[in-house]
Amino acid sequence: RMAKTRAAKGDFAAHPPASKPLDPANFGAEDFMRRAVGGNVHHMGKGHPTTLLSYIEQGRLMAQQGRWQEAESWIRIGHEGLCNDIGPNHPTTLNVAMSLAECLEEQYDQQLGPESPWFSDPALKNRPAASRSAEVHGDAAVVRAELKLNRRVKPDANGLVRGMLTLRRDIAMALEEQEGPTHAQTVEATTKFVNALRLAGHNEAADDVRSSMEAATATATAQGGR
Repeated sequence: RMAKTRAAKGDFAAHPPASKPLDPANFGAEDFMRRAVGGNVHHMGKGHPTTLLSYIEQGRLMAQQGRWQEAESWIRIGHEGLCNDIGPNHPTTLNVAMSLAECLEEQYDQQLGPESPWFSDPALKNRPAASRSAEVHGDAAVVRAELKLNRRVKPDANGLVRGMLTLRRDIAMALEEQEGPTHAQTVEATTKFVNALRLAGHNEAADDVRSSMEAATATATAQGGR
């Protein structure tokens, strides 16, 4: 709680002196969260759900500061643990997967710099299209996106493209199965998948998924009008 309170005020780092201040009044958000992580690991073990969530919250604090690579490391520990503990399609795990996907996308966006589609069109930066509905029909577009990288995209030494596309696809498909194709969460998740495809330069695949969105919308509208 104290970590989140300090983070809400933009107070992330320790006040001087920066080396492990003893007075909690001088703690920044990261000081509190690091102590929470350490305490949870010591008392409950690294794989305990509470410990995993503290890893995730530490990563999210770093993400708030734009420290995406560091954030990825912390959130990935929590995500992998939750996948093993409660399953990859559990709502909590899916929520964490969204944070992990964002870390990868932001790193790749920074890697591309001015060449990034998000640079020229900020609207693509994971802003849900409220007028769209969504359904993921088949895997053809996804396979094409994952296996045939656009030659214009810069080399991806860290596997950011494959990672972000796989996460966004899996999140969208899980929510489509759990909530239905026209549910608000599915709409948002699938729109973010489309935007990730465009970031990676896979415009043809993005168009395919968008067409599926529009088809699902038309079907739902027609059925609702009967």
